[in-house]
Amino acid sequence: MDLRTAAEELYGVDPARFMAERSRLVAEARTAGERDLAKRLTSLRKPTVAAWVINAGVRARPDLLDEIDRLGAALRGEHDDVELRELGSDRRRLIARAAREWAAAAEAGGTSVSEAVQRDLESTVQAAVIDAGAAVALRSGLLVRPLAASGLDAVDVSDAVALPEVADEAREAQGAPDAEVIEFRPRPRQAGSAKGAGSRAERGRDAGSASGGQQPRRGRAAEDDGAAPDRAAERRAAERLAAAERELEEARGELAEVRDRLRELDGERGRLETEIDELTEQLEGAREDLARVDRERGELRRRRSRGERAVTDAERRVDRLTPE
Repeated sequence: MDLRTAAEELYGVDPARFMAERSRLVAEARTAGERDLAKRLTSLRKPTVAAWVINAGVRARPDLLDEIDRLGAALRGEHDDVELRELGSDRRRLIARAAREWAAAAEAGGTSVSEAVQRDLESTVQAAVIDAGAAVALRSGLLVRPLAASGLDAVDVSDAVALPEVADEAREAQGAPDAEVIEFRPRPRQAGSAKGAGSRAERGRDAGSASGGQQPRRGRAAEDDGAAPDRAAERRAAERLAAAERELEEARGELAEVRDRLRELDGERGRLETEIDELTEQLEGAREDLARVDRERGELRRRRSRGERAVTDAERRVDRLTPE
């Protein structure tokens, strides 16, 4: 048994069975002597209700994932106003339909879907349509929380999936050359641009004709006077750019540290949850044993009382029958 296979099995079960199924897989790994696997399985977090509904929907309706991928691919690129409106309508319809069908499947299986969960479903589909990494995370079926897209930033998948390697796959997809978060960019109208260029050319020719066909020339001194301010401005711009790049690298480094620490805490929290579950199971077992012992003690006490009465009665009979 490998971790990915075990995780796919675990995140396919009903939420009510998650803890018990995880304990079973951990015990199975320990029995097989796979201690590292058992440790990693222990750290797997229970998905939210919305994440479970999504994971179940991914398994039941892979065709919707294909539609999400196709629409996302179609949206990447330039579009004119008409195409933009059509793709926007397609996107809204797909988001509503996928969320509706996933919710219906969950409710058919006995899981109630609230309005908040419904919004989480729609948010996740929206994120997967516009972000290639979110689509990879969704397709894994290993979400522990729903996804959300904000602005043009890449969707944060670091703590959204059960396995760090799946998050890495999602980030790789986000880093692909054609995988930027979708921004609807109207295509420039070529005819209008050509007309504008022609008008500028006409104006240039008119100006030349008005001056006898001679273009005005700038004096040497004027060129020298303008060069120094230009070089100074370029230098200041380069300094600002360098400072901004340093700030960016520092921010990225800090973000990486925060994400690493968050993963560590997520793992630690998962282990503690498992310990609590195991201790809870032990406590329940101890309570059952205590109840069994109390029942047995009660029965033995009753038997002891009957035995003491029987002994007393027998002693009295013996005393009566014994000759003086």
